[in-house]
Amino acid sequence: MNLSRRDLRRKAPVVTWKFWVWLAAVLALSMVALVVWLVRQSGSDHAMEEREAVRRAMREAGLAGAEWAFLHVWDDRVWVVLGTDGEGVRWMVWETPDGYVRERESDLVSQAELRAMIRDEDPERKILRIVPGWFQNEPVWEVRYLTGPDGERQAIDFYSARDGTKLKTYDLPGL
Repeated sequence: MNLSRRDLRRKAPVVTWKFWVWLAAVLALSMVALVVWLVRQSGSDHAMEEREAVRRAMREAGLAGAEWAFLHVWDDRVWVVLGTDGEGVRWMVWETPDGYVRERESDLVSQAELRAMIRDEDPERKILRIVPGWFQNEPVWEVRYLTGPDGERQAIDFYSARDGTKLKTYDLPGL
């Protein structure tokens, strides 16, 4: 079969399957880059605030380094920073609106000790989290756990970080 002159001069189509594959790959990579950027942007304010809290704790409380920082929000927004001084002593620093409270970690009730105290009090209690915080103008441990006969309601207990005494319980009936 002989091709006509018109068929011989016919150009290849501009939009081939390779073009569509390339376009789909570019769009997919663009979407992934956009999602990564959005996720990083959403947490950047918190991360910046955390870095600033650590810097303030190092400057104001004399820490040489920080292991972690935690934002506790109840009545006030309070940053809790765990760090070490130049001699290697571990300190917990609470950055309150009124100033800084610095306590030697060894002088406080540890998270493990508090967990053991709670287990002794009620072995069936399912603890969801224990975090450091600030309540009634003193350092505390906030303990969130499941309660009730069916074990589906949540409650929060505040324990003094200094001696482990229970300060207050909040029942969360909607959760």
